[in-house]
Amino acid sequence: MLSTTAFLALAMQCATTVHPDTALDIARVESGFNPYAIAEIIPQAERKPGNNGVISHYPKSKDEALSIIDRIEKKKRRYSVGLMQITSTNFNRYGMSARDLLIP
Repeated sequence: MLSTTAFLALAMQCATTVHPDTALDIARVESGFNPYAIAEIIPQAERKPGNNGVISHYPKSKDEALSIIDRIEKKKRRYSVGLMQITSTNFNRYGMSARDLLIP
């Protein structure tokens, strides 16, 4: 887990156009400040009734996160990763990879 102070320092350095309170609220909701958080997105056709279509993973290490990401990618599923939960379909747009997003 990243401390609030450490997160705010990163946010002010990396997201200068976003108010720090906004970035803080997003990270709190999206990842709980876990830099390795992963949300696996279940395709609509595979969802059971009443299922919200997301499996949340909270790995304790970068290696564990990469292992989970590898399994998700082999299933050809979308996923969101990191403090701000960037979705895999946006990686190219931002010139990032899942591995990049695991390094705050």
